[in-house]
Amino acid sequence: MIRTSLLCCVLLSIPGVAAAQADEPPLEGYYRLRGRLASGETYRGAARIVAGERGPELIVQREGRREAFRAPLRKARAGFLFRAEGSAGLADRVGVAAEEQIRLEARIRRRGERLLSRWRLTAGERVLARGSEELRKPATSPGQVYLSLSVDWEGRDLTDENLGAMERFRERFPTLPLTHFLNAAYYTKPGARGVDVTRQILRALRPDDERGLHLHGWRSLFEAAGVAYRAGPTFWGAGRPPTPCAGDEGHEVEVSAYTCAELRRVVAYSKSRLAEAGLKVGGSFRAGGWVAPRNVIEAVRAEGLAVDASAVPARWHDELRGTALLGRLEQLWATIQPTTQPYFEATPQGQVLRMIDTGALADYVSADEMVAHVERALQRRATNPSRDIYVHLGFHQETAARYLPRLQRALERLLAKSDPHLVIETLAGSARRLVGEAKVALARAPRKHREEDGIPLPAWDREE
Repeated sequence: MIRTSLLCCVLLSIPGVAAAQADEPPLEGYYRLRGRLASGETYRGAARIVAGERGPELIVQREGRREAFRAPLRKARAGFLFRAEGSAGLADRVGVAAEEQIRLEARIRRRGERLLSRWRLTAGERVLARGSEELRKPATSPGQVYLSLSVDWEGRDLTDENLGAMERFRERFPTLPLTHFLNAAYYTKPGARGVDVTRQILRALRPDDERGLHLHGWRSLFEAAGVAYRAGPTFWGAGRPPTPCAGDEGHEVEVSAYTCAELRRVVAYSKSRLAEAGLKVGGSFRAGGWVAPRNVIEAVRAEGLAVDASAVPARWHDELRGTALLGRLEQLWATIQPTTQPYFEATPQGQVLRMIDTGALADYVSADEMVAHVERALQRRATNPSRDIYVHLGFHQETAARYLPRLQRALERLLAKSDPHLVIETLAGSARRLVGEAKVALARAPRKHREEDGIPLPAWDREE
């Protein structure tokens, strides 16, 4: 007899879709899933279509299940076709003899924004189960809460403990994309082997993730870029010099201690070094310690990074009480609150979009606080349903084993509620939407009012 509760997890892997027609919306992205077995039992889940090595691939997971499935998708004459051979382990889970060949098959049709499939699970000539599924992208109309999840790669070390924690997190949430702020300092550490560094970093990256740049004041990185190292000021204040680390130091040094010209050299070197390793970054940036005053922003903008995620509410950082860093954050981001929304800031090199780190990172925020932060955003949306709201959560790679479970618990609670207005996407996805809205607002504004109203025309999104 088939164990239906387990079978439903397997059946989620069936829907498939190939490349979209030129006149249709792109298929890549996040989907919500609803399914029904022939018995009438229903289930929900989430899915994401990404570009794989052999064409589009579907990642899918049933709500409340840890199992996830990934498979390539094929185009057929009457729509789309998915076929996959089951394993002996699959046969055991659905109560079929291991020697029998299990096959999952589905035919899919596209109906506007929906993907509709009819599937069957077979063992030889026997049909074990049938059902149907619908995949639908979240609404893109105004009135959504967009949540971004980011990772700060500090440049300190790459341990199995922390990378393993990240791998388990990715297995638990395979459909959720992350924004990685990568640090080139891993490559400049004394004795570092580039191929080993890249292999370790790739353990935590997925094809649909975003890659941005993170910068701390590491001596080895700045000297590799041809910039003389400075040992201060540090996050901790006078009398507390940088802590030596694996033959290097400078993690605690504010990068704002350097001139704009010096920072440009380090940013350019970092981008180049990461690109050489196959880890080319996009247009997003976060400064170490969230310290990104004017000289830092002008430097990164001049080097093509037009989205900054350094602004953070200082109120989250009670653990930093008594340090210079907390005072620095309170001074630098005095007007930034957990409710603050993204804004444009002009520099001589062009517009910068400030994406707020509204919920800080997991080292400083409990799971309860994360959940409350996102729920408050959903409540604000309910009072003004036509307005989008942007929120953010994240963690550090170097402390993932200790603090990433906080974020996991928070996400499990948030996703269990299946709120149709909560959309999880990368910072780049949010930035594209905000730039588009700014252009529309500019186009609609009378020319004589455009400057005084402060509506920017961000040309930088065409440059990157």
